[in-house]
Amino acid sequence: MSRRPVCFLLLGEVLITPFCLPDPPSFMSFLSDEQKKLVDRIGTVASDIEARMMLGTIGLYIDDAQIGVVEDDAVYLRAGDDHRASFEEQGATPYNAGGGVAQASYFRVPDAILEDNDALTTWVEHAGSVAA
Repeated sequence: MSRRPVCFLLLGEVLITPFCLPDPPSFMSFLSDEQKKLVDRIGTVASDIEARMMLGTIGLYIDDAQIGVVEDDAVYLRAGDDHRASFEEQGATPYNAGGGVAQASYFRVPDAILEDNDALTTWVEHAGSVAA
């Protein structure tokens, strides 16, 4: 997506002169290589995924509904009541927000799931259905 430069008018003595700032950097440029890989990995199974900065983490969204979080080197996806036990059986652990408080609605996606396209697609679709 190409952005238009941010422009201002500077008041001179006689003329108003346009002054344009360069394009602001993409928020992706602030992510670690591992975080970029994780966002890209989720994007391979969900082309409509959008990553957004949020309070020190990266939120993952589909149609403005948050389906997950990328924090440090992990992806956490939303889980509904009917899938929590299944996620835990597959090795998923709850997301711990600051202060060590477990957020039972988000679970860390195990590496085995991240490496399996079909399994990851199922997890992302479930997260999308819960978030909608």
